[in-house]
Formats: sequence, C-alpha cells, structure tokens
Amino acid sequence: MILWCSMWSGIGWAHPSAGDPVANPWAAGVGMRTMLRVERAALEATLIAEIPQARYAAEGAGDPEAFRRGLLAGLWLFRDGERLAWAPQPVDAPIQPSREAGITEVTVRGRAELAGGGMLRLENANYPDVSCLVATAVEVDGSWVVAETTLLKVQGGQVRQNRNGAWLRDEEGRRVDLVLRGAGIWERGAGMSSLTERMEGRAGLVIPKIAWVVPVILGFALVLFSRGRAWFRPPERP
Repeated sequence: MILWCSMWSGIGWAHPSAGDPVANPWAAGVGMRTMLRVERAALEATLIAEIPQARYAAEGAGDPEAFRRGLLAGLWLFRDGERLAWAPQPVDAPIQPSREAGITEVTVRGRAELAGGGMLRLENANYPDVSCLVATAVEVDGSWVVAETTLLKVQGGQVRQNRNGAWLRDEEGRRVDLVLRGAGIWERGAGMSSLTERMEGRAGLVIPKIAWVVPVILGFALVLFSRGRAWFRPPERP
C-alpha cells in the first residue's frame, strides 16, 4: 500500500473507509487497483491485486510468477475494438502478505504500443466469479486530450462526476473507456497529467497555455517596436 501511494502521490486513491458499506474489498472477495499511464506512444498499466491469503495460498503460492502472468493476461486492452498485447515489465514490489488485513498484495505491470488516438477500453477480467471491488486511475501525456471517458463527466466546463481512482463494485468498475485525440497547439501540456486536467470541455484546458503565450507575444512586439523606432529615427543634424 505504501509503495502504491509513493508511486502515484498525485492520484486521489479514495480507499473506502471503515464506515462505508463497501469498506472492505477483501470481505467482498478481491480488491484490484489499476494505474493506467497513457504516454505519447505507449500505454503502461500497473495492477495491484489484494487477494485473501487463503485464496492466494491455494492459487498462487506454488508458482508466483505464473500467477502474475495470469493476472496480466486477465487485464484486457483494446484500441478501436482490436485487442492489444501487453509486454510484461519488471516489478520491484515483492508479493506481500498482510496479517492485519488478511490479504496478499500481488503487483503486475505491462506495456503496449499506442499507434494513435481512438477508442481505448481497459477491462479487468480477473476473478469473474468473485465479488470484487475495482479502482482505476488514469494519467495522460500532454500530447493527448481525452474526448470522452466513463470515469468523468464534464458539464459547463466543470467536472460533475469523477470516478478516477474510486472504488467501484464488480461490473461497474471492471470496464473503463477512453476516447483519445491529439492535442491542439493551445491544448498541449508538459509531461504527464491527471485525467481531469486532460479532459475535453473542462475549463482551463486551453487558458493556461494562453497565459504564458500572450506575454511572450507582447514582449516580442515590444522589441520590434523599439527597434522600429531606432530604424526610422531621422539622422541628426551636424
């Protein structure tokens, strides 16, 4: 858990509190958290599965690496309806049992090439016969704008519903859709940003770019004006 928070401190992972009726994902069966990074030319997903210790002992303890490969294979990725393959990536996080919570954390990571924008779908097909809580958080490179997504709703320039990183039950949280398009010149950002910041229709997507472009234009115009006065200054009389 500590590793997860340190890797993505900017994501508001709203882990359910003790007073929430769906507070304990392990009591519900399995908890699964996914971080999806939409980079300029690639997608990277990190999945942390929180599995009851008895279940993991029966299913994964004998061959942990095969168990990890199975979890990654159960995280389906599509672009415009075409299934994309994950290339497994090294994971530093060890498989960690937690006596207090009665769970075992298993982390897997994969990368896939991103040839262009379009409709992306991330679907978690792991444990289809088990009641689960699922959370997905998305970060997006500044070269992309998210035109639509099932995680956010924007109205009147404001985010009215935000499920980015929120725990959801079963089918409600297993599937996430994103529609990507290339960012225009006034929409481009530097590096990775939260899904909210890259959402089309949100007030502020374009304005911050203008905020630094306008002073540059004014400064350039001032330099030209000053030099123009020097160029056209009449010669001094002897």
